[in-house]
Amino acid sequence: MIDVDASKEGDHIKAQDIKDILERRLGTKGVKLFDDLINREWKIESEKSKLNLEDVEEVEEQLYAYIKKNFGVEKAEDVVERIKQVRLLIQFDRLEGENKSKIVLKRKFEVLKELGEICLNLNEVDAAKNYYKKMLSLSEDLGRDETVVCSLKCLGELYLFEGDMDKVKEKANEIIDIAEELDDDAKRAEGIRLAGIAAWRKKNPQEALSYLERALELFKKEEDVEKIATVQRDLGDVYIYEGDHDKGIELYNEAADNFEKVDMVYEKINLLQEIGMILSEIDETERGLKKFQGVEKEADEHSFVNQKAWSIFNAGEIYLQRDDLGKARVKLEKALKIFEEHEDPYGEAGTKLTYGKVLAKDEQNRRAEEFLEEAVELFDKIELLESKTEALYQLSLVQINLGLEEKALENLEEAFKHSDSLDMEDLKDKIIEKMERSTK
Repeated sequence: MIDVDASKEGDHIKAQDIKDILERRLGTKGVKLFDDLINREWKIESEKSKLNLEDVEEVEEQLYAYIKKNFGVEKAEDVVERIKQVRLLIQFDRLEGENKSKIVLKRKFEVLKELGEICLNLNEVDAAKNYYKKMLSLSEDLGRDETVVCSLKCLGELYLFEGDMDKVKEKANEIIDIAEELDDDAKRAEGIRLAGIAAWRKKNPQEALSYLERALELFKKEEDVEKIATVQRDLGDVYIYEGDHDKGIELYNEAADNFEKVDMVYEKINLLQEIGMILSEIDETERGLKKFQGVEKEADEHSFVNQKAWSIFNAGEIYLQRDDLGKARVKLEKALKIFEEHEDPYGEAGTKLTYGKVLAKDEQNRRAEEFLEEAVELFDKIELLESKTEALYQLSLVQINLGLEEKALENLEEAFKHSDSLDMEDLKDKIIEKMERSTK
């Protein structure tokens, strides 16, 4: 989180602050973007130059559009939210110095909400909690039930993020109590939905379904399409968890249609991606492929680079599942190129693991070993221990085929250690079997 001394900066942001964010998040490409776009458009004379807050809002819009198109929506949101965070901190400090009129208090409330949301998105949980608590205190000063409910909902969702379901339920009940006093179905539905999610996270699916179906009924009564879609997605999660894939997919499709109605294309695409993955898991590979093809096309139309790459990767996994190694390689090579170009280590690692499996099935063991070794290194770097364990196991199989028994046994032993600590019982059993054969 960037500290800004608003008393020194006034209502301006130093150009250097923006340049630093771009460099940290995008490297040398970020510096070039600063020079090509910010310098050109706003004629920055030196790194100590300042931009007024209105100009910074324009900078955010232009950067978002450019980064989304060239690096993907995740990078765009990450960079722009960090710049926006600096701007909002300055705005909040300015508001602190103004009179305590209702208008100023309402604006402070709005800024606190935005800061909390940004901090939560950037995984700055303690800062987000602080802002949300300030919101709640301020909403009580405002004496407006609407802002009190909004504050309680924000805190409830933060406790969801932290996994504290007792506090989530507490905030949900507070919202429901206020809604009951006001006889307000929209607010009642917000509290009931939170209670439903808390029940699901506490492994009480039937209780969760009861809450969520009631929330859906109330949101439908209010004709709030975005909230209807959100609860349909929540219900779909519970049905999938319960093993009712048909009902879960039906709800996901309904939610995706409703997200599209309110122009929430990103949420729609993520849901369609999820449907494709479920279909591949239950061996409905043809339907899964069609879903991923649709996601790839729509993600490309909206410059959602990351979603496009993952849909291509997932299609590649299905082709591997079907032993269509030629098509699997084409898809995985295409996905890997995008992940590498956009510096996504998670996508790169996953694709190299799957590509290594394809090469091993095609008996190209030398190349398979190279890709799997790279996958192990990447998973280690990004601290995905379960995936690293899977990659170590796959690597050992290839090394056994290459006659590299000593290296294979070393990797099997490491994989066994991790699988044991992570309770990966199925993989652990396979590792034990291979180790026993290797030591005979």
